[in-house]
Amino acid sequence: MEFKCYSAAYYSKVIKELVLRLKYKKDFRSAEVMAELMAETISKYALEADYITYVPVSKSAMKKRGYNQSKVMARILAKSFGIGLMDTLRKTGKAKDQIGLGREQRWRNIEGSFEIRKGADVIGKRFLLLDDVVTTGATAFWCAAALLESGASEVVVLTAAKSGV
Repeated sequence: MEFKCYSAAYYSKVIKELVLRLKYKKDFRSAEVMAELMAETISKYALEADYITYVPVSKSAMKKRGYNQSKVMARILAKSFGIGLMDTLRKTGKAKDQIGLGREQRWRNIEGSFEIRKGADVIGKRFLLLDDVVTTGATAFWCAAALLESGASEVVVLTAAKSGV
């Protein structure tokens, strides 16, 4: 299984602050700033897709936060590029939070944790899959795998930031 992954920036001081402000302080202006950086990446690499989708959050994270930070950025980018936004993936609840886990633990923890939502027609479509931060790539890989195994023709991952474990 093959797909490309692009990140708009490294997970360092300013980007880290933007991610944390969006995730935990409901600072939606941070989402706009990160979406602008992601838009530059889309343009720079001439990334094309039929639809934009995003990494889902767990039910508990959604209940606690009230929104999915990746969906917020996806909505901004879909609107600015005139690309459809499709709600394709759902988290099954099998995995625990990835924070604090090592590289191998992250891969094992998240495997099989994503599935296609009922009614999401992904067959033959090209997707730009958005997330806030890529660390080991496990979440992006298993989300892309779910899309490709369900018939998507192509998945390109785009994150606001790239981190290292």
